[in-house]
Amino acid sequence: MSEDSHEALWREVPWREGPGMMSAIGRAGPDGASEIDYFDYVLAATGRAPNVDGIGLDQDRDFKAIYLNAAGDGPAMVNDGRAAALWGGGLGWPGFETVAKSPIGARFIAPTADEIETILVKYSFLRRLTVPANSYPGQNSAISSLGSWSFVLARSTLSDDVAYRLARSLHRGESALQARQIQARETTAVNTIAAAPNIDLIHPGVLRYFHEIGLIR
Repeated sequence: MSEDSHEALWREVPWREGPGMMSAIGRAGPDGASEIDYFDYVLAATGRAPNVDGIGLDQDRDFKAIYLNAAGDGPAMVNDGRAAALWGGGLGWPGFETVAKSPIGARFIAPTADEIETILVKYSFLRRLTVPANSYPGQNSAISSLGSWSFVLARSTLSDDVAYRLARSLHRGESALQARQIQARETTAVNTIAAAPNIDLIHPGVLRYFHEIGLIR
């Protein structure tokens, strides 16, 4: 499963309009580290630090961040004008769904191609990701962005046989999972291989299955 970095603005607000844009940032956990860190990664790599080429935005100078204790509060703040944008990511993200379905609708923004290159140079653990067209209401074209992947972590003593059967079940059930859950569209054997920082980090039992079906030679 992936988490793409992008932002939803209500349609009347121009992107990169200048200092002070109110942006609601959802907290993914008790300390909100996930969403806040993504926000910082994108800005820092593309212009927050001195002499770095990019969009030249600073999290503290150019945004009035609203740190949410409950991610569900963000859409209402965008819709009633208390915030101009909602930071988030991934497929089927409830906050984006809510804003996109509202009467004012939403525009989705992401780093440009050049900005993506700059970010990837600085943060090599991120990956290029694409939000397919029509993933959200009114989103008529694909969104090219970047983000990270969620992994299933196992204890070091997990047997090869159990890992093999888990990988096989997930692979065989890809179509059924995708039909039930939009986020599962990214949960594929092919994406697992592409997203792993090092193929040696994939469990030997999973690798054995991938070898069997010809994904790894």
